[in-house]
Amino acid sequence: MYPQPAIKRPKTGREVKTEFLEFFPGIHRIEYKPDTPFSSENGLFYRYYNASERIHGRTMEDWLRPAIFLGKAFTPNLYSCIKPWNDNSQTLDNYKKGIRAMFELCIKLGVKYWAGYDGDLVPESENFDENQNNLEIIINFVQEYQQKTGIKPLWFGADLKNNSRYVNGAFTNSEASIVTYAGYQVKQALQIANKLGSECFMLSPFQENYGSLLNTDLTKEIKHFAKFIKTIYDQKEKIGYNGQMLMQTVPDEGETTGITQYCRDFFSCTSFLKQFNLDKYFKMNVKPGHEFHMAKLYGLLGSVDVKEKDLLDIKSGIYLLRTVVENGGMAPGGLTFYLPSHNAPFDPKDLIEGYISAIDNYAKSLRIAVKLVNDAQLNKSIQMRYLSFSSGWGARIDNSDISLDDCEEQIKKQEIHSFPQPISSHYEHCLMVVTRYTDTTLKFMYFLGIFLRSKREIRGLRKR
Repeated sequence: MYPQPAIKRPKTGREVKTEFLEFFPGIHRIEYKPDTPFSSENGLFYRYYNASERIHGRTMEDWLRPAIFLGKAFTPNLYSCIKPWNDNSQTLDNYKKGIRAMFELCIKLGVKYWAGYDGDLVPESENFDENQNNLEIIINFVQEYQQKTGIKPLWFGADLKNNSRYVNGAFTNSEASIVTYAGYQVKQALQIANKLGSECFMLSPFQENYGSLLNTDLTKEIKHFAKFIKTIYDQKEKIGYNGQMLMQTVPDEGETTGITQYCRDFFSCTSFLKQFNLDKYFKMNVKPGHEFHMAKLYGLLGSVDVKEKDLLDIKSGIYLLRTVVENGGMAPGGLTFYLPSHNAPFDPKDLIEGYISAIDNYAKSLRIAVKLVNDAQLNKSIQMRYLSFSSGWGARIDNSDISLDDCEEQIKKQEIHSFPQPISSHYEHCLMVVTRYTDTTLKFMYFLGIFLRSKREIRGLRKR
């Protein structure tokens, strides 16, 4: 039964080491307090997320596998506001501050994973040798913090987007030297992922696109892209890296920019991978919604990016996690949370509250999703909707080979010669079920809180 009273974690909020009280002072480890009333002065707790609580056979932490994205909020950015860990200077020390702040946030949120790209770790120097030296310094720095905290990457990848050399593509660039450098950069990123123990390696083809067919050889660019995808997998095997390879879909902004992405959606990516027999090497990193469910359907579900409107969308979370539960999880992938970068005046508490809200929303969604799966009301409704395929001609459609001639013969066999009529999908009933489970779960949490508070009050009276 769930939810349960708070299960004690190995360390309490007051045991956070002083070296991790640098950027979020006065904020201790965020704890699970389902019975604590919310107030504007006291909102730093989880109402639904209890990492070690077992639910439907595994812990909530194992179901969600939440990760904090290093970029944007922690990486120096000339277009974002000044933060306690970031004065926006492109220096190695400033990047180190951002990394320390990210680890501190993970500790206080009770999150075991971070995610990011090589470009989030170190500023690029104009001197090649200096750049390699800085990268080695920062990787050792990150590794030291990982050993101290037990936090590691959910995924790591090469940033083939945020450098002007890739403005016309990385592996689909028209310049052989740039394609070659992209290969070198990915090789380094794979070595870093292996050294840091990353669960997955992310390939994000943000710049694999074209602006016009007038000056583009599509066949050549796609061939180069496929060739390097295969070399990336070969390198993974060569160095003995055991992480899952992920490919990310890239939204097409062609209407506003005139650019067409090669991997603009799930089906563009999977068609490309299947065409070159690469689908056996990769799974997909997708967003909640249609792409997520298609990835699960095709056996390509790898990991999920939670951004913008999906961060606090309870319906999106329920649909996603119901599928995750029915799928038995999504390890070694997980949920990577991207909070918007602030351009307005910034308080570190804002970031903490944003992540608490997002993680708690998906924890609440998980509780509701598990109840939906256990009670099976939605599955029963779906079975009833497709009942005509369970026997007779419908079962033959479902389980055997048929032809259009068979369809004609079946129609002629029917005694009543009339057009078939549609029947209700009963969508409103399914929506009502989800709504009532949501309402029931929230009421249960409310009454559990009253019960726990009453027990404490009774104990207090007895002590008197």
